[in-house]
Amino acid sequence: MAGRRSAVLPYLLSSVWLMFEALQAHLAGNCALVAERAEGVAFFLAARHLYRLTSLNYICINISVAERPRYFVHCIYSDTRVRQFTSKEPVRFEFQNENDVGLGDGAARASIQITLPLNRRRGETAFFGIASAVQGASQSEHAETTLRECRILANYFHGHVLRMHGHDAEHEILVSARELDCLKWTAAGKTALEASIILGISERTVRFHLNAAREKLGCVTTTQAVAKAIVHQLIDI
Repeated sequence: MAGRRSAVLPYLLSSVWLMFEALQAHLAGNCALVAERAEGVAFFLAARHLYRLTSLNYICINISVAERPRYFVHCIYSDTRVRQFTSKEPVRFEFQNENDVGLGDGAARASIQITLPLNRRRGETAFFGIASAVQGASQSEHAETTLRECRILANYFHGHVLRMHGHDAEHEILVSARELDCLKWTAAGKTALEASIILGISERTVRFHLNAAREKLGCVTTTQAVAKAIVHQLIDI
């Protein structure tokens, strides 16, 4: 069994759903199931309705548990189900994705499928997958907006998962959604006054959020804060 746990999973994927299915099958067959819930994550359910999505999926493997050497947690979260596994060896796999955004064939089956690889923080590997059935001329615009916003949500959720498994959040980047909004519009070349009009808040409030973001990101200038937020995929331009 130990040999199977460390076996490489070779597959060439054109859709995130194949990856989720393959990894879930591998975890179910080679790792110990420690928790399962036949209902989705409330956070995902809210995001699904907000962004007019058909489904959301998050998978993370090889989460090392604090103070427990050679013990790895693997989890699969979605808007319909939760499963957690453990193993004494890390899961090894090879992932290749031909297209981050896939469009269905024909207007009747038009859909958007997006795979978001998330930044590694503790040696783990995580992906966030979303699907939308938006059709017509608005499809490309919807895909762009959804990708930008869900990348932020995905990184927040990923940080939450790591904290649940004992990783200290003291040095994690915990920038609020409003602070990210202000950084995003600053990155787009807007002044504090212009950003305040767009966001419907006062110019003083925009400056307050930018100052808070700089402190949390450990930056001296707003330009540095914007650059760091982009590097960590907190905002997209």
